[in-house]
Amino acid sequence: MAALKIDGVTLHSLRHTHASQLIASGMDILTISRRLGHGSAAITLAVYGHLIAGSDSKAAEHMETMFAGPQYGNVATLEAAKQAFRAAWDRRPKWQGRKNSLDDFIA
Repeated sequence: MAALKIDGVTLHSLRHTHASQLIASGMDILTISRRLGHGSAAITLAVYGHLIAGSDSKAAEHMETMFAGPQYGNVATLEAAKQAFRAAWDRRPKWQGRKNSLDDFIA
């Protein structure tokens, strides 16, 4: 860094800045982990997890949109969602040895 005449900045601090900026942009943690060369995303989360904010409210908004939004076929109620799931389940291929009844999974 001395050759670039950048005082007070190290390659390590640039690495942290890189990761922090990616997190702030909304990049997924697995991609960031791979870019940093971490052995697992758990390492990245342990170091940078405190920078990830608002995930729960974002997840809640997504679920509200899924059950009420027009882009999902106007599935406005939980019952309609169950019916749509059951119809898709009945159309799936059935393989020997698998549970073939939806009732085996849900009550």
